[in-house]
Amino acid sequence: MFRFALLALLSLQLGAQALRIDGGAAPMENIFKPVRAAFEARAGLRLELQENGPEVALLALDKGEVDAAAAGLSPASWFELMASRGHKGIRQEAFVARRIGFDKINVFLHGDLVLFELDKAQLKALFTGKATNWKDVGGPDLKVVVILGEKMPGTNKIFQEQVMDGAAYASAVRWSGSTPEVIQALAATPGSIGLGPLSALKAEKLTSPSTPEVGRPITLLTKGAPGPGLAKLLAFVEGEGKALTSR
Repeated sequence: MFRFALLALLSLQLGAQALRIDGGAAPMENIFKPVRAAFEARAGLRLELQENGPEVALLALDKGEVDAAAAGLSPASWFELMASRGHKGIRQEAFVARRIGFDKINVFLHGDLVLFELDKAQLKALFTGKATNWKDVGGPDLKVVVILGEKMPGTNKIFQEQVMDGAAYASAVRWSGSTPEVIQALAATPGSIGLGPLSALKAEKLTSPSTPEVGRPITLLTKGAPGPGLAKLLAFVEGEGKALTSR
């Protein structure tokens, strides 16, 4: 009897309808990953999440490969990003935008770096490569290693605009992938500094100094109105699941 019940449960799980969402670090790490287990248990739907960044996510949504795309960008900035990457065929009027949160972009340091505060000028010097040693900003005699995520263009763009006044990142930036990969690289690299969502502060061997506040809206895009399953997810995020999110 137990074996039969277990097989039945597995069959139900495998046969459950899937909601597919692709996007950037902010929505995935702060909203959808934290609510996934509770939502699946309550709604009987599988939540398939991919963190390929806003560009790939919107292309997938346009092709009908996912149910929604989400990113830490305003709709206008998102479509500007797509145009700058050469995607001229993406028509903004084909999509419905919904703000689902607000994310503060955090500056993270390798855990051995203990700096309680970095101001805008110091951050700009570090991320542009003007400051190459931590002693240049009041830290130890240690080389600065900037680590950024290639799959986090929204995070990088907002920080560049709000803190660096549009200046280019240092040519010596060490590029990683998505948020978990960036956090892993920061934790493993002495002297490193990088960016990430608020939820990443839980990672081991990282510190986060006090910095000027940098934030961005978290936007969800659908092609047309959200379907019934996605509507259930959005209602859960705004209701019962809200306490599980970081936004």
